[in-house]
Amino acid sequence: DVGAGIGDDLIYLSKLCSDSGKIYAIEANPITYRCLRKTIKGSKLKNVHPMLSACTDKVCTIKISKSRENHLGNNIFSTTSSNDFEEVQGMPIDLMIEMEKIKKVNFLKMNIEGAELIALKGATELMRSGTSFVVSCHDFKYHEGQGDFFKTFDDVKKLLSANNLSTYSRDHDQRREVPYYLYAK
Repeated sequence: DVGAGIGDDLIYLSKLCSDSGKIYAIEANPITYRCLRKTIKGSKLKNVHPMLSACTDKVCTIKISKSRENHLGNNIFSTTSSNDFEEVQGMPIDLMIEMEKIKKVNFLKMNIEGAELIALKGATELMRSGTSFVVSCHDFKYHEGQGDFFKTFDDVKKLLSANNLSTYSRDHDQRREVPYYLYAK
C-alpha cells in the first residue's frame, strides 16, 4: 500500500490478505505515519508492516509537505515556503522489496498525490513480475488548476504499457477521481 495514509484502506485489505500474507504500508509523511501506526495497533492488524519512506526513482532525500490539517493532501510539491516541508528518505520500490526480502508482491495499490510516475520509475523489476497494480493518478487536480505536477495519467499509462502491462481505466465514470485510476496487470 504505497501512500497508506492513516491506514483506513488497510482495515479492509488486511482481512483480504491470507494468514501467511503480509501487507507493507508505506507512508512518506511522518505525521501521517504516526497516525498509520496507531490505526494498525488499534485495529490489531497483525499482518501489516508500516514503513516510513517516500517511493522514488532513486535513493535520495525529499521534502514533503507537512500539513497537519489535511493528511490526504500531502505531497512532494508545493509553492509554499521551506518551513512547510519535512525531509524524508526516498527509496525505489524495487530496493524496498529487496531489502525486506519480499519474494512475491501480488498487488500494489498506489495513491501518492502526483508522485506516481517518480515512484513507478523505481519499480521496473516489480512491473515485470506479474504483480497487479491500481494507481490513483490525480489529473483531476490538474484540471481544477492545482498545478502541472498532478498531470500524470498519460505518462503513468505509457510507463506501465512500456513494461508490458495491460492497463484499463473507468474513463466514463462521472465521479471526480475514478476516471484517473489506472488498473494494470
